[in-house]
Amino acid sequence: MSPAYFRPAAALAIFLVLLASAHGATIAVGPDGEFQSIQEAVKAASPGDLILVANGTYPGPVNITKSLILQGWDRDQREQEDDGLQAPDQENADQGERGAVIDARGCSSGVIVASGGCTVTGLSIKNAVGEGMLVLSDRNVIRDNRIVGCREGISLLGRDNLVSDNNVSDNSDGIVLCQSTNNTVAGNNVIGNDGDDGDCGIVLRCSEGNLISGNLVVANGLCGIALYSSSNNTIADNNASKGRWYGIYLADQSNWNRIADNRAGSNRKAGICVEDSRDNLVSKNLVWGGGRGIFLTYDSRHNSIQENEISGNGRGIHLDFRSSDNALEGNTIQGNDYGIYLAFSAARNVIVNNRLMDNVYNAYDEGMGNRWDDGLRGNYYSDLGRVYYLPGGENVDRHPMTLPANSTASA
Repeated sequence: MSPAYFRPAAALAIFLVLLASAHGATIAVGPDGEFQSIQEAVKAASPGDLILVANGTYPGPVNITKSLILQGWDRDQREQEDDGLQAPDQENADQGERGAVIDARGCSSGVIVASGGCTVTGLSIKNAVGEGMLVLSDRNVIRDNRIVGCREGISLLGRDNLVSDNNVSDNSDGIVLCQSTNNTVAGNNVIGNDGDDGDCGIVLRCSEGNLISGNLVVANGLCGIALYSSSNNTIADNNASKGRWYGIYLADQSNWNRIADNRAGSNRKAGICVEDSRDNLVSKNLVWGGGRGIFLTYDSRHNSIQENEISGNGRGIHLDFRSSDNALEGNTIQGNDYGIYLAFSAARNVIVNNRLMDNVYNAYDEGMGNRWDDGLRGNYYSDLGRVYYLPGGENVDRHPMTLPANSTASA
């Protein structure tokens, strides 16, 4: 059965004229274009050409082997509707689809970007047993696509790529970076990726120097955002919520990362978990409604936990399994069962200038050599005494604060 296309021939002709001066040649795919196959258009194109794909469903995989722009027509059709041009039809309404759809039909990948300097935008991709979009090159722009029903939504093995404003949902994994450097993943909606082997919404494996920012990462499998053996990345301004395990997860020597200004709510095990990782900055995050707020475990050392707001968890900040030599400073920890909980093997941590308010137990320390003041300042406790004796062991806060940490006076 032939695919269904919309046929705005006049609108398409006008749009091609508008684009002709901004790019190389413009090649139209669809019943009114030069090609009915996207792959045949790619073969015929020259580097720098624009391939404009009309509404319809097209077979995958599409293998891009030269620097091109591959663009779904429907995105730009929206800009033409205000000028009285014909709107696209709705014949591809299954699963909420419209525009140009690439159906991988059980093939390994839907779109393969093998050449650098490409732009892929405005497409819907579905039904790949591997990657919906596989990027094997550098300096590409992957923007404003919809990817559903694949093993991995977008898989990136390259550097200096921009992945932005995509909707990636109902895959096993959402966006995966493997051995990738200096990429930006920003403004994507990554929701409900949770297959039989589901891992996370956004995953970094052995990847460095990437920016993950401004993404909505909700109700994915085990984790919202996960880093494995990945260092020197920035994870900022994301919403990573409703994970079965963790909102944000660092593991396997993921070191020197910055985790800042994120929201992590209603994750079952912890909002943010740092496991076997060191020298990370976890700062100014809002964490609520999980088993733990921020959790350091399995030999996590020299991490700085600063100025986070943590509420409504079982344990606000929890350190265990040889998590030592960390600094906890300037955090607001309120309304948890335990405010700060240090297990037996957590040693030589410094806990200063935190606000511990209205927790069932503000602090608990059964570790060794942990310091709850710096000789001048301690922490603020809503159940304050002259010297704050910490249940669980022999450590004390010798200089508890009489006003919360953001106030001007203290003991």
